[in-house]
Amino acid sequence: MFPGFAGRFAVSVLLACLAWSACAVAADAPTPGTDFLVRADPSVPRPSSTPCTEELANVSTIGEGYGFFSYSPYHCGAGPWAKIVLEMDFNLTDDRPGNRVPLPLTVWLDGVNLYFGSIALASNHDVMAPCNEVYCGHLERDVTDYASLLRYRGGTHQASGNWIAGVGDETTKSGPSFFGVARLKYYPPTATEPVPVAPDTVIPLGAAQFSNDSYALGVLADLRTTADRLEVTLNKAGQASLPRNIERAYLDVIVRPSTYNYVPTSTQTGYLDTNDPWFTCVPFPLAAAFPRLVLDEKRNFAAHCIGGAFREAEVSIDGRPAGVVPLYPSYPTMSEGDAKLWRSSMQPQEFLYVPHRVDLSPFAAMLSDGAPHTVAVGIASNSRAALTNNPVAGVWATANLLLYQDHRLKQVTGMVTRNDLAGLPATPRSTSTLARDRQGNLGGSLTTALRRHFVIDGYVDGSKGRIRHRVERWVNFDNTQQFSVSSERVGSMSRRIYEKTITLKSTESGKTRTYLNGVLADEHITNYGYPMSSYYYLWHDPTVEREIKKFRQDVGLQLVRRANGNTVYSAVTQNLTGGELDVTTGLYPYRVFTKVNDRNSWQTFRFNDSLGSCYDTMLTTRDGKLATWNTGGSCTDGQNRLFWQSRPDGSPDALGWLGYP
Repeated sequence: MFPGFAGRFAVSVLLACLAWSACAVAADAPTPGTDFLVRADPSVPRPSSTPCTEELANVSTIGEGYGFFSYSPYHCGAGPWAKIVLEMDFNLTDDRPGNRVPLPLTVWLDGVNLYFGSIALASNHDVMAPCNEVYCGHLERDVTDYASLLRYRGGTHQASGNWIAGVGDETTKSGPSFFGVARLKYYPPTATEPVPVAPDTVIPLGAAQFSNDSYALGVLADLRTTADRLEVTLNKAGQASLPRNIERAYLDVIVRPSTYNYVPTSTQTGYLDTNDPWFTCVPFPLAAAFPRLVLDEKRNFAAHCIGGAFREAEVSIDGRPAGVVPLYPSYPTMSEGDAKLWRSSMQPQEFLYVPHRVDLSPFAAMLSDGAPHTVAVGIASNSRAALTNNPVAGVWATANLLLYQDHRLKQVTGMVTRNDLAGLPATPRSTSTLARDRQGNLGGSLTTALRRHFVIDGYVDGSKGRIRHRVERWVNFDNTQQFSVSSERVGSMSRRIYEKTITLKSTESGKTRTYLNGVLADEHITNYGYPMSSYYYLWHDPTVEREIKKFRQDVGLQLVRRANGNTVYSAVTQNLTGGELDVTTGLYPYRVFTKVNDRNSWQTFRFNDSLGSCYDTMLTTRDGKLATWNTGGSCTDGQNRLFWQSRPDGSPDALGWLGYP
C-alpha cells in the first residue's frame, strides 16, 4: 500500500543535516538576563533544497487594525513543492495610554486563514523586544496543506480577500501602528524529500454575518451566544461550489476564548466589555446561595463570573452534528499584571494558535452530491445569557475546509451510515459539595464533567472501489473547582481569606480507520490533551493584602499512523508551562506600597518521533527575565534534530509524505 516506503526513508535518515533540520533548530540561544520574550518552541523544520521566496505582503497600518494586499506567486510557479512555509517579520508601536488588551494578529489569503495568534500585550511592549517602544517579532508556520491555494494558477489573488488584520482591540476596530512583511518560502522536492499528498481544494468558512459587507471574508467570527455560527453554505449563488468527486474531507478549526467584546455605541465610538475566563465561572444557584464565592473585584482564577464552566466547539453539516473541538483553556492576559505571571516566557500556543482538525470524511459522498450544504462551527455552553461578566460563548473562531478528490472520476457516490454524535448533546453534569461550617467558613468543590464516545461512519464509491471511513472519538471534559473562603467577620479591621484551586482536564482520543473494498488499509490514531491547573489565594484586611497566583498549562499530542497492520509513523509533542506571582500591596489611606515576593515562570517543549526526531528545550524566568536555557537534554549527543516533514508544534499532520491508500 506504501511502495518504496522502507527504502526511501532508510536513505533519508542517513543524510544528517541534509534530510534533517538539525541546523534549523540549533539557533542561537537567548542570553540569560534578557527581558525580551523567549519561547522554547521549535522552528519549522525545512527540506535541504533551496527555497523560492515570494513576498506575500508588505503592509503598514497607521492607526488601523487591518491592511489589504494583492498577491501572485508568479516567480515561483505552480510547483510541485515539498514544503511551503509562511514567515513574517513585524514591528508594532502602541503608545495609547490605558490600553490593557492582547493584540491578535491574523493573515488571510482569498479568505483562507493562514495565521492566527497573539503577538504582544499593550502597556508592556517596551520590555518585550529589542526595539525602542516597538514590539518586533518573527513568526512562521508550515502551510504545505494549503499548496492548492498558494501555487501559481495564473492571475492574482485579489486584495478584497487578502488581509493582515487584528492588531487592534478587535479585528474590525482601529488599532496601533503596525508594519509587517510576510513571505512564503517554496521548497522544491529532492530525491529523498518528495512532494507530499496535499488537499486538492481549500475553502474558507466566511464570517460575513459578524461585520459589514466589506469584511465578508477574512475576518474572525465573534461567537457570543450558542446561536451564533461561523458557517458557509456551498453550492449556491455567490458561494464556492463543492467538487463532485470528494474522497476525503477535513475541517481545520481554531477557536480561542475572547477576553473582551467590542460594544459599539455609535458608528465611530464604542467600549470594551470584558469577558472572564469561562473555566472559573460558578453557576447562578450557587452564587446566589453563597455570595462570598463572587469577589467584589476582578481577580483571575477567582469566582468573579456567574454561569457554567463548560465550553466546546461543535461542527455541523446541514444542522447535523459532525464533530467536536475541545476549547483550549487559555489564561487571560487582559492587563500588564496578568502578563507578569508569564513574562518573559509565553503560554502554550500564544504566539501561534494551532488548528484542531475534524475528520469529515464519512460525509464526503454527501458533500459531493451537488446539493447546497451548510458547514458550520458553533459553541456549546452550559451557561445562559444575562449573567455577570460571562458571555454564553465568547470565542473568536475561524475554519478552513480541506478536500481530497478522486481525479479519475467526475462523480462519486456513497452515504453516511452511522452518526452517534447526533444523539449525544453536550450537556455536562455539575455536582457540588459546597457548605458552611459552624464558624461560617465556606468550603467544598464544584465539578463539571462530560464524557462521550461516538462513531461516525460513511463510505465513498470511487475509482478505487469502495472506501469506508470510520471515525471514532472519545471526548472527556472534567473541571473541578475547590474553594476555601473564610467567614465574613464584623468590624473595621475584619480580615478575609479566599483560596481557590482549579483542575481542568480536556481530552480527545481518536481512531480513524479507512477500509478499501472491505480491507483495513489505514489507521490514524490521535490523542489530544489540554490539562490545566491554577491556584489563587487572597489575604485581605483594610491595610494590606497579599495575592498569590499559580498557573500550569500543558498541551499534549500523540500521533500514530498504521498501514496494512504495521506502524509506519508515530510522534509525541509536549508543551509544558507554568507561572507563579506572589504580591503584597499596602492599601490607601494606610501605607501604600507594592512588594513582589516571588515571580517566576518556566517552559519545557519536547518532541520525538519514530524516525529519530528529538527536540528538548527548557527555560526558566525570574522577575521577568530569562534565568536559564537548556537544549537537547534528552536527545542523542545533546543535539536537537527534526525530520524535515515533522510538525513538532502539534499542528494537524495528514502525513502526506507517507502517501495514502
